[in-house]
Amino acid sequence: MLMRTHPNSNPSTALVIASFLSAAVLFLSTGCSKKPAPDISGYWLGKITVNGITLTLGIDITKVADGRLAATFDSLDQGVRDIPVPEITYSNGNLNLGMKALAASYEGKIDSTGRQIAGTWTQLRMNTPLVWERSQKPAAPDTTAVDKNYEPRAGSEIQGLWKGTLSLGQAQMRLVFKIAESPDGKFSGVMDSVDQGARNFPFSAITYVKPTLDIELQQIAGNFNGKLEADGREIVGDWEQGGRVMPLTLTRANAGEFAPSTDASVYEWKNESEPQGIWSGALTVQGTTLRLTMKVARGSDGKLSGSMDSIDQGARDLPMNIITFEDGTMHMEWQALRASFHGELSDGKLVGHWRQGGVGFPLTLERKKAVAPR
Repeated sequence: MLMRTHPNSNPSTALVIASFLSAAVLFLSTGCSKKPAPDISGYWLGKITVNGITLTLGIDITKVADGRLAATFDSLDQGVRDIPVPEITYSNGNLNLGMKALAASYEGKIDSTGRQIAGTWTQLRMNTPLVWERSQKPAAPDTTAVDKNYEPRAGSEIQGLWKGTLSLGQAQMRLVFKIAESPDGKFSGVMDSVDQGARNFPFSAITYVKPTLDIELQQIAGNFNGKLEADGREIVGDWEQGGRVMPLTLTRANAGEFAPSTDASVYEWKNESEPQGIWSGALTVQGTTLRLTMKVARGSDGKLSGSMDSIDQGARDLPMNIITFEDGTMHMEWQALRASFHGELSDGKLVGHWRQGGVGFPLTLERKKAVAPR
């Protein structure tokens, strides 16, 4: 179950990334406090298991200046961090978490020691036990250092970065496998789903017995099985997920090949009639607000490229498959998400519609005045 929107899915529950991505926001039943409850601020870790897949979740709760609580959410095994939490309340030791953007909620109660919250996680009407425990916040991975571990080297036939594309009807899903081999012959690695903005899914198992390569990613119930060609340039095989088997051929990829540009100059503009820049807007769907950021770059050759962040869903750098700008009309497409934006540039705003899964919503994008690299 790669993170993509199913043709029959409800767009109100997953407009940008699929709802299997586990997340939480914080709602809480209010009431009169009879005695002080333990301080809930700090970092909390917990695990959920759904359909045999275990995911590690984190919540970072802080107190803001006026005494209210604020929080961000992490789905660590899926490489998603710092999803903003729009609401959080806490009273009488009872905690109720919920994030409309991901159709998820949680109800639990803190114990007398203040170090554990036991309760139930609910997502898409499925209930799962979840116990949060106090923990140190895990450091964010240094992706630059990590990628160096996957540089091709003499003596290893498969160490390196390998790219391939799954054909899913009209959509193309690009995958990157990063494989490392230690001096003692053990293998490890991670996978990126480029068009879904998902990065560094860790392999739960990997074996290579020449010429056969087997990779398992338990977090998304996916498997790859292939054979290295005699010339060492391709690994030809199949991707299996959710009972579906699809052909997948991997070829060597270059480091940084799919990374978004960090050069701020590609987003700069001289007048309001130009399309490049950092554009922000928000979708409102059945009372749920989803904030989007479009990063439109113009290269030295004049060609446009771009990516999107869905802030409230923790999705970053979702690349646009198609972007055009003609006579003041902007068109963007994300084929893997079955999504598009079409709008007119007027008075420094892009006014148009977001469409996904055959449903449309009005969306106005405004360009930020200051541009800085991410």
